Amino acid sequence: ISFQPPSTRNPRSPTIACATALYAYMERLPITSASAGMSASLTKPLAIPVGEASVRLQYGHPVARNGVQETDPHCILELDTVAQETLTVAPETFRIDGIRRREETFSGMPVLVRNVMGTGLGRDGGPSHIYYVTEFRLRSDKGTQVRNLTCQHNVASVAIPHHLTLAEIRQALGDYFSLDLPR
Repeated sequence: ISFQPPSTRNPRSPTIACATALYAYMERLPITSASAGMSASLTKPLAIPVGEASVRLQYGHPVARNGVQETDPHCILELDTVAQETLTVAPETFRIDGIRRREETFSGMPVLVRNVMGTGLGRDGGPSHIYYVTEFRLRSDKGTQVRNLTCQHNVASVAIPHHLTLAEIRQALGDYFSLDLPR
């Protein structure tokens, strides 16, 4: 996602300085809702392996399902169907129809209110894998069978759990995806 500060002839103006600081701050905020005109552009082809319905991106490139470092930001592009043969998703711009944030355990169960300290260390009886998830509902005008772009990380051993920021999502996606907001 890219916020562009306004162009000006006087970059030292207090108004421009405040706007620039605000844009920099917004880059670090978690995404909370979709607005009209928001889109996700796949900029490079992505291969979906045989027998899979998704591909994972972390550190700016595709990684194997068992190669994801769960505590670091990563995103999953999900399709509507399992690939019967290697499938390549071609570059395309997808509409973002909705954004949903949630917390869930490794098994997909919702996370109940809990004491954050000691979570995942076997001392509190709670789950050892808690994911903070941001899900983008994608729609294709070309009929590509995409479902979601889900970005998440395991926060069970983090002192202060948080949803991914725009910068963290961008870092996980690298130059495979750009998320575009209406101007």
